[in-house]
Amino acid sequence: MARSNLDKPSTLRTKIESFAIWFGTYFISGVEFPSQIGLLDRFITHPKYDFASLKHDIAVAKLEEDLFISTFVRPACLPPKDIHLSAKDTVWVTGWGVTLNVGGNGTKLKELPLPLISLDECWKRWETPKKYQKKDRICTEEAYLQDACWGDSGGPLVHETATNWWTIVGVAIAGTKMCSTDTNDLRPGIYTNVAYYRDFIDHATKGAC
Repeated sequence: MARSNLDKPSTLRTKIESFAIWFGTYFISGVEFPSQIGLLDRFITHPKYDFASLKHDIAVAKLEEDLFISTFVRPACLPPKDIHLSAKDTVWVTGWGVTLNVGGNGTKLKELPLPLISLDECWKRWETPKKYQKKDRICTEEAYLQDACWGDSGGPLVHETATNWWTIVGVAIAGTKMCSTDTNDLRPGIYTNVAYYRDFIDHATKGAC
């Protein structure tokens, strides 16, 4: 699992040196053995990304140097464009986001298995008007005290294949204000659908992934 650090989001396009990415780390603060630190060479946002609406909310980062593959640092696969995932398939979200007093504090990496839900059902439960329903999303089913939260945005949603490989199928975007800790406001978690953006990823990486 990786985490990133930057000084000011507004300097993203001009100060790439503001970023550092920790790989293989478990605690949010400090650097522990055997984690690795990577500096960014490039950060490529989707050309049609819109901050206000979160349309095309995905980016690709290139490290200055290669990582060392180890027991603690291993790659996850990218999904094919035609990946088939079904409602109720189990996916995992990880992150150091706030916990709102559920399951301890956020200093240690957390992981949570969640079932998928169909996109049509997702928008129905969010009561989203048709014109605002985006096709580039993937959703997890809502459940009390089972959700990503503030600080988990940008983190991975992964699925384990039948051959025991982990595939990054989503990137955390949004959920309810109280992160499923309010029984009166339970709604699906929303993620960028990585498979939907394989063309962008392949173009940005020149097919290297």
